[in-house]
Amino acid sequence: MQTTDDEVDYCLQVHRTRDFQASQIDLNGIKEDEAYTSRGATPAGEHVYDISFLTGHMGESLPKNFQEWSGAYLFSHDPAFVELNLNRRGVHLINTKGKNDRFHAMGLAAMHCNRSEMFKPPVSIQLPIKDILRKDEMKKVVRDPTSLSIPVKITSDGKRAIVERV
Repeated sequence: MQTTDDEVDYCLQVHRTRDFQASQIDLNGIKEDEAYTSRGATPAGEHVYDISFLTGHMGESLPKNFQEWSGAYLFSHDPAFVELNLNRRGVHLINTKGKNDRFHAMGLAAMHCNRSEMFKPPVSIQLPIKDILRKDEMKKVVRDPTSLSIPVKITSDGKRAIVERV
């Protein structure tokens, strides 16, 4: 957007994101430090996502079961790879250094692909990978990112999310 001196707003480029859906969940009773920054609400009730890990470097082919995964971390420096895979599952996890990393959240506004990671998937959550992955599992993911998936219960009201490993 650009606003002129006489306070008229002009749309310069449209960045298509997901359609708005009102939240059926209320997490107002949850303290801020107990929840993760989130965009998009999960369906009412418990929802378990099968979280997987994928790098997408150097033209890697996707595993055959990639479409079946309900959630994923997409570790890739290829913006096209990330952009093409954001709408294909129910939850997209964004690795950060810590819970509610405000500096990382500001970085999401820096580039088109970064904004897409937060605003295109049905649910996006800033979640440090260390919060759901044990050290022994981390080593396995580094060797073969497609070899592991982890069931995680996620409840999000569109702004904050509660994440529990099942």
